[in-house]
Amino acid sequence: MRRLAAGARFGSPPPGKYVSQPVAAAARFCGRGFRAGVFVSDIFREIDEELRRDNLLKLWKLYGRYLIGAVILALLVAGGIVAWRNHQLTLRQAQSVRYEAALSLLREGKDAEAAKMFASVGEEGGGYGQLAAFEAADLAAKSGDAKAAVADYDKLAASSDLDPELRSAATLLSVMNGFADSQPSTG
Repeated sequence: MRRLAAGARFGSPPPGKYVSQPVAAAARFCGRGFRAGVFVSDIFREIDEELRRDNLLKLWKLYGRYLIGAVILALLVAGGIVAWRNHQLTLRQAQSVRYEAALSLLREGKDAEAAKMFASVGEEGGGYGQLAAFEAADLAAKSGDAKAAVADYDKLAASSDLDPELRSAATLLSVMNGFADSQPSTG
């Protein structure tokens, strides 16, 4: 027969023989002031993390390529927008150079060449185009061609691209140049 250790109770198994390792470890920690509930919550937390990880992997397998496609599409759209803005900026800079060249021709007294250049810049539209159209109409009025000036100002006044204030100014200038062209009637 087997002898029982001193202080052992009858029928209790020898320590560590028939008890699983995790239970024995939990029993040791419980004796040191730890609660058994902490270990149970750790197990549940690990299981929960594993389930979350598995669910995320399933979602990635189902929708991963769509997500990558959406990111690539967003990058392409952003790149296209940046490229378009850069193109527009380049066009505006070229237009400003032509407008400045027309102004320098005007300062040099080459009114006919400046008028042609203002007219070509004015047809392009945009901010410099609007300024150039006003300058071309003003040059026509200064050269004595009031009918051409009135027609240019009327065209500006009818333009929906201009701000309302500039349309009103074009209307006023058209009327002013129209009066200069008309003959006073005697009644």
